[in-house]
Amino acid sequence: MKKVFATLCVITLAACGGEAKTEAPAAAPTPTVEPTAEPTAVATTPPPPPAPKSLFDRMGGGDGVTKLVDASLAAIKADKKVSRYLPRDAKKLAALHDDLVAQIGAAAGGPASTRSDPRTTITAMKIKAKDYDVLVDDITKAAGGALGAPEAKEVVDALTGMKDSLAPSGKK
Repeated sequence: MKKVFATLCVITLAACGGEAKTEAPAAAPTPTVEPTAEPTAVATTPPPPPAPKSLFDRMGGGDGVTKLVDASLAAIKADKKVSRYLPRDAKKLAALHDDLVAQIGAAAGGPASTRSDPRTTITAMKIKAKDYDVLVDDITKAAGGALGAPEAKEVVDALTGMKDSLAPSGKK
């Protein structure tokens, strides 16, 4: 009976196949990489360079123009040859200062001036033709101290270029 029992166990185990087998899941297919065309160069133009800053901006805006006018008026006031052209009255001097700040600012690319035009300002100062160059020299010295060299040169070149339209006619 022991033999029958052992035989029966062996048959049963053989019929079951021993341990239960589990099938492994099917492996996912390996993706194939297909050759692609080489990337084409996209024709792009580089962005345009930034617009150059105006003289007004390079001078430091309204503050820079005010600094130039302050230095110029101080230089003119200190010059005995031309100081007589500045108004003695504080209100008139302040008005002249404001006119010059507005006019120089607008000429340098800043906000448009609603004040008097440069010719009116020069005429009101009653500057003689022979003294115009002295004034420009004083402003040149002031510009050199108040502005960077390129900006000072640009301001002086503009004043020199406007001489024919601004300087009063008459004896030199």
